[in-house]
Amino acid sequence: MRVPHYLTRGPSGLFYVRFRVPGDLRDAVGLKVIKRSTGTTCQRSALACALVWQARYAAALDAFRRGGMDVKKLLESFKDKELRELTLGTVRLPNGVELRGVEIKTAQDQQLFRQTLVDLAGTDPLAAGVQGYMAPPVPPPAPTGVSLDEARRKYQASLKGRNKDKTITQKEGALRDLDAFMRRLRGVRTSVPLASLTRTDFADWLAAQRADGLFDTYLVNRFSCGRDFIRWAQGAGYFPQGDNPAAGHITASKKLKKQRAKTHGSQPYTAAQLARVFDPVNYAEGLRGEASRWLPLLLLYTGARSNEIARLELADLEEVDGLPVLNFTLVGEDKSFKTEASERCTPVHPDLMALGLWERAARLRAAGETKLFPELTFDAKNGPAGRTQHAFSRYLAKLGVKARGEGRLGHHSFRDTVIGAMKAARVPREMREEYTGHELSERHDHAAAYEENFPPAELAVVCHPALSWGLNLEALRPLLAETESRRLVKRPARK
Repeated sequence: MRVPHYLTRGPSGLFYVRFRVPGDLRDAVGLKVIKRSTGTTCQRSALACALVWQARYAAALDAFRRGGMDVKKLLESFKDKELRELTLGTVRLPNGVELRGVEIKTAQDQQLFRQTLVDLAGTDPLAAGVQGYMAPPVPPPAPTGVSLDEARRKYQASLKGRNKDKTITQKEGALRDLDAFMRRLRGVRTSVPLASLTRTDFADWLAAQRADGLFDTYLVNRFSCGRDFIRWAQGAGYFPQGDNPAAGHITASKKLKKQRAKTHGSQPYTAAQLARVFDPVNYAEGLRGEASRWLPLLLLYTGARSNEIARLELADLEEVDGLPVLNFTLVGEDKSFKTEASERCTPVHPDLMALGLWERAARLRAAGETKLFPELTFDAKNGPAGRTQHAFSRYLAKLGVKARGEGRLGHHSFRDTVIGAMKAARVPREMREEYTGHELSERHDHAAAYEENFPPAELAVVCHPALSWGLNLEALRPLLAETESRRLVKRPARK
């Protein structure tokens, strides 16, 4: 539900009604806008209040125009009335007395009103059958059952083992925000009943997030979490079957997603930026640790995702027909892929061999290791490459290497750089997508299922010439060798 232009929300969550004073009355009234608090955080209640006040204000200003009230009385009329004073009608007592503007909403109101009638008419209204009097409607029973917060915790437990830790954290953040919003909206401190959530509640949540400046592409993901959560709750019996109130509120077109990715996504490195990043002097001073130094180079020559490289095992460094390859496979420990296309066999670029990649693997095998980067933490929330990603971002900031506009530069930018370089070198789309593990974009499902992958030797012949960056390999190689501060000893691999 859209928030009308005459309603505004304050920092406390309360809604305010804004009423513009007509231009011909501003000098006399001394105000351009009259603003009053509705006293509620519920948008629907605030809207009802606003509609009543709009009519009331219009009548007051009309009386002011006719000279029927002075400025002081006009302004006072804007202060002393609230929505809760709406009338239910006129009550006529048996003795002819009429009471106008009576409203009864609670049991306490009813008790006080009955006592007033006894004082005025000397009779009990229920016994005397007072015309116009009726007991307040019985409010519907408050929804019961599991609370939103309790259901959220059970839902998170059900995600364990089926989703990555990062995904679970994102879902948790969205649902925590929903819970906090509903507490503010209902004006309560405890979590609201899950079964009380309505489609309007989710519409209000969307409006509040848009007011905070969140982009639609981000909100689509958050509402996807809400939709999946309600669907799970329906299957578990915590929410009524039928309509999913979190569904259908927001969509993002492919055009919008592409536009957002171009303006705020990863950008490829320029030739000047690569020269500065891989300058041996800068590399030695700005990056510490073998993993932090090896990963950017591996990404530059493979176009892989950083966590794909970080999860490699020594058994994944193989030779096929005499050609060294990186076998990206789910076989092994701590493995996971983004898409099916991520499982592939990528030929190792000659520059990586010259930098000593195979010698590094031999040293690690001799020390009893199983991972290519055993020093990384493989159960980290953002994957084992998270620590090196942060280190590389700090390195870029120190060098002053920045993206243009609102874009980003980091580990993932090497993927864009590699794909762009192969595209510029006229490498066929299917070959560059297979080389980098990109989801095949122009191949039908049946073709992807029955066609064989390109042999690594053929990929090497076509793709490697496009990935010659002109780095100073002789100066970089010593920086990648085993350091004095780290001794390879036989120990269990970290998890």
